[in-house]
Amino acid sequence: FVACTQVRALEVIELLERDIGKPVYGVNQACAWQAFAALGIDPGITGYGSLLRSLSEPRAAAAAARLAHAQ
Repeated sequence: FVACTQVRALEVIELLERDIGKPVYGVNQACAWQAFAALGIDPGITGYGSLLRSLSEPRAAAAAARLAHAQ
């Protein structure tokens, strides 16, 4: 997890995930994911890590819809 908003991690998240074989999340990426999920939007983002890519997966779409209705 890259916790600082001043670190430009988005450009390297996909590379880090591939190199270490584990999900890598940045705080800015997580905030964007939360916003898209709450609005039920599939932004079709690829190449910026598994978290944002998950918004385009069917399971994630159902979870995002539940999240949007809960708020």
